[in-house]
Amino acid sequence: MGKKIKLTILIAGITSLLLIGIYLIFFSKFFIVKSVEVESNLTCVDKEGLLNAVAISGSNFFLIRSLAIEEKLKSKFTCVKSAGIIKKLPNKIFLEVRNREPQARIFIVTNQESTPSAETAIDSFLVDEEGMLFSGNQESSLKIYSENKNEDFKKIIAVLNKIKFFGIEIMEVIVVEDILLINSVPKINFSLDKASDMQLASLQLILNKAKINGEAVEFIDLRFDKPVVRFAPKKK
Repeated sequence: MGKKIKLTILIAGITSLLLIGIYLIFFSKFFIVKSVEVESNLTCVDKEGLLNAVAISGSNFFLIRSLAIEEKLKSKFTCVKSAGIIKKLPNKIFLEVRNREPQARIFIVTNQESTPSAETAIDSFLVDEEGMLFSGNQESSLKIYSENKNEDFKKIIAVLNKIKFFGIEIMEVIVVEDILLINSVPKINFSLDKASDMQLASLQLILNKAKINGEAVEFIDLRFDKPVVRFAPKKK
């Protein structure tokens, strides 16, 4: 009988400790978030806007989840690339938010324009390597003009980055239906409907051959099975 009483007392003691622990963790004011520090490089929203968006001050320290914070911020601000938190007991949170890195600025133009320009665009966005459009005041040297903001910009950016990898400086790009009109040296026409790898391989081959032969290429149209190439007149 004595052993049963001791066991009962032990179980009751452990249960009491668990209940006290649960109370302290979830109901005690000791673990209510009192301080939130923000480190951010965002240009689309300031630190106060981030604090208002996450609204974790006064929340239970243990119930705050980093993934939930990131999802909330991404749903509110398209410029957010990533977000995470670091917890410091008993009631302090460090919030770190990173901006999407722009690859180009997209200018939305109307089909009535013969020569699109930033001044006559009806709207503009930044775009990152994932093809995500977002607002912001960062500068980008690459300008892309399009009538449709729902283009596959992820594919477009991937193609342009590979072209730049070949040492070609791209000034601007005009998207006309399924064609990229690339203002560069040389000028390039690229089809978005045809296999990108084949066109890029052809481009690399043309550039390498021209370099070996000492020829200056003015224009390359990659839309055809046999690309159209125009060379600059040789200097006498």
